[in-house]
Amino acid sequence: MFFEGRRDTQIKIHGHRTDIFEIEKMLNELTYIENSAILVYHAGLADQTLVAFVKIKKFNENSNPQTPSNIEKDLKSRLPDFM
Repeated sequence: MFFEGRRDTQIKIHGHRTDIFEIEKMLNELTYIENSAILVYHAGLADQTLVAFVKIKKFNENSNPQTPSNIEKDLKSRLPDFM
């Protein structure tokens, strides 16, 4: 048997230990998000970034559709800066 990397949901991004599950949890707590998933994208040997996939809840004519910048703004208000 061969294991590579960690078996939990923590990764190191920009020198900080980050739990992917915590970010997903915060995304799913937003009222307009139905579900989310976060993956680690390896752009190079040492360069990695997080990519979030979200499913937006259906909205009615009285609500505004959510954009990636709105989601990012809402997350920034809930998560530490390094996340």
